Amino acid sequence: MSTKSSIYYDEESDFHLYGDGFDTWNVHLDVPLGGGSEVTVVIPLRIWKEMRQTTMYMERYLDMSSENLRAEAEKSVDKRLAEWKDRGSDPKSILNFSGVVVYGAIESPRDEQIENYIRWYTPPSPSTGKPS
Repeated sequence: MSTKSSIYYDEESDFHLYGDGFDTWNVHLDVPLGGGSEVTVVIPLRIWKEMRQTTMYMERYLDMSSENLRAEAEKSVDKRLAEWKDRGSDPKSILNFSGVVVYGAIESPRDEQIENYIRWYTPPSPSTGKPS
């Protein structure tokens, strides 16, 4: 008889987050290692309480549809390009470097910047760790 009380189970990655009836001061996370083995991470309840209250910035993209992400990317890129144009397209402008990780170079074509944005904000697949 299991004493596990499931909080969350991800079928794709096989991660299992649960409470254990005999260990009420901790939350447990089973993480598969491959080959049928796994490791259990024991999270003290006081840490779990803090984790539940914290929302990470990227969390909002987890359930965002690809259509909504594309619309957001287009709006963001258009705003970036308009700001750059308003500043006279100065090659020494901080906007040349601002957002380069997300969008790529400011001089890159609009469509390329949009695809870069989408790639950056597409959540990774739980099983591969790579964008889905």
